[in-house]
Amino acid sequence: MSCNQPDPASPSAENANAPDGPTTSPDPSSAKCDSPEDNTHSYFQPLGYRGRLRWGNTEEAVTGRIGWLDRQWFPDYVGANAGVLGERFGHQWSQISLDNGWEFSLWRHFDRTRRDRIVAFSGVTGTDPEGRTVFSDEYVVDPLSYFRDPNQIEPLLGDVQIAVGIRSHIRDFFDAFHLRVPSIGLDIVSTPLVATPAHRMPIDYFSGPTKVDGTLGDQSVSGFGFHERTQPFWRPRQMIIVLRDSLLYLPTDAVASSPLSAEQLADLAWQAKPALDRHRYGQARRQLQDRLRLALVPITEPHRSHLKRIVDDLVDQISFFS
Repeated sequence: MSCNQPDPASPSAENANAPDGPTTSPDPSSAKCDSPEDNTHSYFQPLGYRGRLRWGNTEEAVTGRIGWLDRQWFPDYVGANAGVLGERFGHQWSQISLDNGWEFSLWRHFDRTRRDRIVAFSGVTGTDPEGRTVFSDEYVVDPLSYFRDPNQIEPLLGDVQIAVGIRSHIRDFFDAFHLRVPSIGLDIVSTPLVATPAHRMPIDYFSGPTKVDGTLGDQSVSGFGFHERTQPFWRPRQMIIVLRDSLLYLPTDAVASSPLSAEQLADLAWQAKPALDRHRYGQARRQLQDRLRLALVPITEPHRSHLKRIVDDLVDQISFFS
């Protein structure tokens, strides 16, 4: 079974011009789900807001224009197939509001039981200023950076998940990313405005505001959005991906003094993957500690310390599994 894909002729589900307050769209046109089932819909709209915010002993007036209201319809409980401890699926959701009136929603669904394979429903929904909706499941997401969970907020099921071996104290999550949708002409980079925006939920859950810049067709665009993540990276086969991506997308100034390019450093790290796949953890550990760590010496700070931390975390996880 799969979620219904948006109908391009239906009313907008991500409409920058949608009215504040309840809406009565008969056919919400964006779908996403944790356990794929028909007739699952998500309908949301950006909202402006103003008022007062009180946090502890601090209170101040606030105003903004990048809030959102999210409504979801499910024929059955959406987490029914997620596992007793919410361990089967993870997701990445990003909502994007551009300054030219376009709205986009990226949803990626990961099946953890099949080595994080991307499964339905996954895709990009877009709505133009007139409310016309487009959809594409042909897109490219390049993870430009990851962050390590600082373990400041413990999810409700965290201790149980660790006890049964489906969670680790070391966990990385998506952070900045590059999104391309050729059929729509969208090419944007999303960067976080808040570091490690954790929320106390049953499972690991991070969601925070983002800054967006790029192009739509031949037009330069910018905007804001949010980035929601429940997909952790902690197993050795996942951490090697975090390490490779973190090297591959190093900025030019970070490798200015290195004899190896960012691509060559990423390839050097990736040479440990065959050993990891074959559970030859000693061989993988030597590749990372003896060769890669030495290659990181010329990398400028703070990138070098960040990369060494990822290497150390991966080696620790290898030791746990070996």
